[in-house]
Amino acid sequence: MTTSDPNQCMQCGMCNTADPILTAIKKESASTRYKAVLAKQGRASSLFYLATDTGMQENACPAGIALGELFRSMREKSIAAGITTEANEKMKLNFINNATPYESMEPEDWHDKPIW
Repeated sequence: MTTSDPNQCMQCGMCNTADPILTAIKKESASTRYKAVLAKQGRASSLFYLATDTGMQENACPAGIALGELFRSMREKSIAAGITTEANEKMKLNFINNATPYESMEPEDWHDKPIW
């Protein structure tokens, strides 16, 4: 049984064993456990933009917390609080100016663009 209640988090760190962000960045402040603590405290943060939803952390969580759902809701809270990143702001401007997340969409550049 899963829950999206961050108060169920025991801060055991089992989710960290399956955290690709922690593996890449190697800082506890970027870990699933740390983001769960922030969610417990109800604190919006730009760290929620680093949250992934692979399902691996959720599967590793002995408390059955639906971490992907929790982090999506905390990301929404961060957005509502005006907390953003430079990359998000740039992407928003690109959408406004070009109707794409890219600075330009010249046909010769298409092969270099990431697939969604």
